[in-house]
Amino acid sequence: MKKITTIGAALVDIFLDSPSFSPQDTVDGRFLCQPYGHKIEIADHFVTSGGAATNVAVALARRGHDVSIVAELGRDHFATFVKNELIRERVDTHYLIQEKSEKTGCSVILRGPGGERTVMVSRSASAMLDDYDIPLKYLRSRDWIHLSSVGGNLNALGEIWKVFDNSDMNFSWNPGRRELELLVTGELPIPATSGSMFFVNSDEWALIPSIQNRILTSFKYVVVTAGEVGGVIYVDGQKFADYNAISQGQAVEATGAGDAFAAGFVSTILYERPVEEAIMAAVNNADSVIRYVGAKQGLLSF
Repeated sequence: MKKITTIGAALVDIFLDSPSFSPQDTVDGRFLCQPYGHKIEIADHFVTSGGAATNVAVALARRGHDVSIVAELGRDHFATFVKNELIRERVDTHYLIQEKSEKTGCSVILRGPGGERTVMVSRSASAMLDDYDIPLKYLRSRDWIHLSSVGGNLNALGEIWKVFDNSDMNFSWNPGRRELELLVTGELPIPATSGSMFFVNSDEWALIPSIQNRILTSFKYVVVTAGEVGGVIYVDGQKFADYNAISQGQAVEATGAGDAFAAGFVSTILYERPVEEAIMAAVNNADSVIRYVGAKQGLLSF
């Protein structure tokens, strides 16, 4: 068991299901179009906590680790909902920041009959994490950090990077597009660590050809996921394996699949198991999550 802290977004996910949410093909792509000014009947709805920091925190806690979270919420009903769910999952919430002047972030996911979805996001407090919110001394006492997107906030990232100064600590990182842009421009350095992990999807990987070699040599493990196709794992700068996703014939929706995959991989490596076992744990965790609505219901226990 490792002491792990996740850093990133915490918000509420609201799922709305309706058979009228049918995508339409146009010359500009697929669109979800509804009559303007009409009342749309909803067949079902679900409310869950979301955001990569909460998703990974719960996944790691279910796999037996001592987990805490650093993220920002408002002081509203949504914040209470998120915090209570994390407490139920045995995630330490002492370093959740709650600002009275901010609203807790919210995503609304419109799901059609075929499982296709459109996501609308109000990031609000979840994008407000800053350098003074980072508990540097506390983080240095932990064994591992899992970092997801902080909206490219260089102040927050610079403070987090201080954790790795003169330290043997490693981390796993699932950056957002803004962080990838900062890496490409050189505004954001990569901490010097020996056993860290880097997670992106294939679309994101394709955006950063100029720094792919630097990523491969800076991180011990680089994981490029490609949804239902599978993905690629690199170890020590070399391609280790292609992996296949499990058949998604029973898939309900894909929210949180990437977070579940990352948590399964990270957790298994931290238990000092072989990479092949980590890949299988990651695939199984993601496959289980997509069989339920929301990012947490299907998460597997160790």
